[in-house]
Amino acid sequence: MVSPVLLAAPVTILPAVAALWYLLKRYEDYFEDARVFLSLTLGFFLGLLAIALEVTAFPFQDPEFVAAMGEATAFVFFVAGYALFETAAKVAVLGSRWFRGKKDAPYYGAAMGLGMGAMMALGFVALNVNATEVLGVEYGVSSFLTMASVPLGAVFVHGAVGVYVGKGTGEGRLWRAWFVGALLQMPVLVAYWLFWPSIGRGDAVVLFPALLSLAYGVGLLWFARARVLDLVVPQHIRDQLRRERRRAARRGDAAGDRDAGGDEAQGDNEA
Repeated sequence: MVSPVLLAAPVTILPAVAALWYLLKRYEDYFEDARVFLSLTLGFFLGLLAIALEVTAFPFQDPEFVAAMGEATAFVFFVAGYALFETAAKVAVLGSRWFRGKKDAPYYGAAMGLGMGAMMALGFVALNVNATEVLGVEYGVSSFLTMASVPLGAVFVHGAVGVYVGKGTGEGRLWRAWFVGALLQMPVLVAYWLFWPSIGRGDAVVLFPALLSLAYGVGLLWFARARVLDLVVPQHIRDQLRRERRRAARRGDAAGDRDAGGDEAQGDNEA
């Protein structure tokens, strides 16, 4: 049997890296590469810590907890509690002296959120694959794709929430960053709640939570890019940098043409 981690990595880590490229490619002149790498790494650690605590210390989806508290109360704890907890982890790091008050904090928040989301998604997919051994029903193609779509959408949501948290901490508004980030994360946790009864059921194609998570994640990621990242650097500065890059490219081409012409002239003289 294929290792659950090896099976989960391509459907979680690779999309997170692709989403990071999508979010930051056009802004590569406006942030520090080292800080992006640091933020991504911190996000990986936050994701591992968060999923470990949620599974062991705060199992709001556990049947015993649901039976003791009631389904409605357990649902509120699951959706609101996890959203506040996971967003608080982002705020704690992005609100530190390394990021707080920095205009480019949304870029680093994107990297941190995607790293955190990728690790949590990795754990969720691995948990599902491991659970099939207990139930004795392995995943088919369609059931695996719908299952993996739930955490994949959550990866994108974590990235977008990181952008908004970075915006809030960059402005010094930590409480607002926390509550806005938590509210934005809640819909994808609803998708998780709807999917949870099907954990490890390889024969179940649970379509609605998958579509809800994926559609919301893609939409929120696009919205964060258009409404936050595009506005971090004013348009006139972006236009100025583009003009300077074009002028530098033209100067480089002209220098290359002169060098080529000089080489041809030297060849003619030698002949």
